[in-house]
Amino acid sequence: MTCDEKERLFNEYNACVSDWAHAVERLKDAGSSQSRYLELLSFVDDARAKTQRAKAEHMNHMAEHGCAGQI
Repeated sequence: MTCDEKERLFNEYNACVSDWAHAVERLKDAGSSQSRYLELLSFVDDARAKTQRAKAEHMNHMAEHGCAGQI
């Protein structure tokens, strides 16, 4: 039996990871503008925090629901 909520949370986590990676790539290409760098750094920090929250929600759901071993 599959857990729809686990799958939804995992997909949300994956999307957050992708957003975070994209933010890091943009930061890498920021150039020499300090203001642009700081703006993008803030974006990276926000994406990282969102990813951490999504991961925690996914992990907490599996622990509470007992669906960690389900596909």
